[in-house]
Amino acid sequence: MLRRDSFAPVSGRRAACACALAMVWMLGVAAEPVSAQRAEPRPSFRIFLMDGTPLLSAGEFVRSDGRVVFSMPIGGEAEPGALQVISLPDAVIDWTRTNRYADAVRHRRYAASQGEDDYLALSNQVARALSDMAFAPDAETKVRIGEAIRRQLLAWPADHHGYRAADVRDMVAIVEESLTSVRAGSGQQAFDLNLVASIEPPAEPLLPEPTVEESVGLARQASRAADSPHERVSLQSAILVVLAQRRAASPEPWMRSAERLAKASLAFEARVDRQYGELSQRTRAAAAAASSRGDVRAIESRMSDVRRQDDRFGRQRPDMVTSLVEALEAALEVARNNRLALDRWQYRLDVFGAYKRVIEAALSRIAKHGSDVEAVRTLAGPDARHLGDTDRDLAELEVSLLPVTPPPDVKDTHDTMLAAIRLLREAVRLRREAVAANDMDVAYNASSAAAGGWLLSDRVRVHIAEYFRRPSPQ
Repeated sequence: MLRRDSFAPVSGRRAACACALAMVWMLGVAAEPVSAQRAEPRPSFRIFLMDGTPLLSAGEFVRSDGRVVFSMPIGGEAEPGALQVISLPDAVIDWTRTNRYADAVRHRRYAASQGEDDYLALSNQVARALSDMAFAPDAETKVRIGEAIRRQLLAWPADHHGYRAADVRDMVAIVEESLTSVRAGSGQQAFDLNLVASIEPPAEPLLPEPTVEESVGLARQASRAADSPHERVSLQSAILVVLAQRRAASPEPWMRSAERLAKASLAFEARVDRQYGELSQRTRAAAAAASSRGDVRAIESRMSDVRRQDDRFGRQRPDMVTSLVEALEAALEVARNNRLALDRWQYRLDVFGAYKRVIEAALSRIAKHGSDVEAVRTLAGPDARHLGDTDRDLAELEVSLLPVTPPPDVKDTHDTMLAAIRLLREAVRLRREAVAANDMDVAYNASSAAAGGWLLSDRVRVHIAEYFRRPSPQ
């Protein structure tokens, strides 16, 4: 590499020309053959677990919402037999080493692809800038050109994965010497200070690409780290696909062992799914029955049972258990509401049972006069000899209900009952009057009173039945 002390300060345009020529020479001897770099194999990204396992990632990984998502090649990245998308929780990842390794992979990939081309383009820009400085008409222009290329050089390593950072620092030194020479020759004292952290190429050593056997082993490790049963099943299934593809090229003992492990894992997941599925079905059915009858304690017992069974199964399905517990909590709230409604219904029966018997008996007495009331309403009678008995019975019923104290919730219904009896009595009175006077207008008034009284009594019957009806479960 060209030494900076090779450029002894000289004055004026000759100094800038000398620097420009020296830079062009330095770039020429420093550049490595591009074809040689691009012949290097592309290293794979790695996701390091906390135990140090370096999982393969085909391309960049993505972090979001406390998880990392990446595509894992099984069978090697160059010609994978399967490419499995995996999502793992952040907690199982060694992010310090994973990020450090990712920087090293990006550096190597960049160097093997376009790094040298970009570096040569930068070198040409610097050479042109030094040439422009040499032939600029005044010192101010020279300084402006030099400061611009110097800022570009200082930022370049960070933007290009630290590629050829040492060579770029040498360029910065040459540009700074040129700037110092120009300022000294023109008597300038001010200078542009840019403090930029020194960027070095990543020093993390890259791992060799895994064999098929190693790739399958890494996939198995990823399956153990996955917290989703769906992903564990997908990984083990993908392993079996790769094993079937590579059977002819892999050692038979290893192949049998790998297949046995994958099938055992799939069988385990299927057994766990069946256990948790049966637990969920059994628990939900029991909770539905308990909530309908307001059995709060039965549901609380089911919640404890779910936790015990989950412990016994090894806590293999946290999402399913969470969903089941949420369903039980919802059923518990329904059970509490049903229990309250049942207790309120029982309270009404206990406290207002006597009123219920009184009002139901009163409604039965009214119902016995239904044919007579209907005859008055339809102007079809009844026999005038029955009207006196009906009126006396309704009068006795009204008197018997006057001292009765109804429940506060049905006071209006009780008043409606009294109004119905009075309307029916009025219908009977008017019908008797119409018969005595042979007056059709009075008969029509009696019909209207009979219809109104009967309608009110029906309304009372509905309200009383609703008030004392056993509540339906939610």
